[in-house]
Amino acid sequence: METKHWIAGGSEKTVAVWVKDVSGKTICRVENCPGDWDNARLIAAAPELLAACIEIAALADGQGRFNMMEVAAGARAAIAKAKGE
Repeated sequence: METKHWIAGGSEKTVAVWVKDVSGKTICRVENCPGDWDNARLIAAAPELLAACIEIAALADGQGRFNMMEVAAGARAAIAKAKGE
């Protein structure tokens, strides 16, 4: 499954945080909110998290196109992105 790649970014000084796609289009802005960077990272990881969940569900149903190690690696990468690691 092809996923969209979104990136969280912004400025600590202005407390403006955003999520953009690879073309630079703004997906959303998070401003003056407790945990704004955490929220932006989670939003940026949403496409990869959804793709990982779909692949895991397909594997559980016996319909997966990938092996478990590949699916687990994709899920771990999406989780790390959401956590800002």
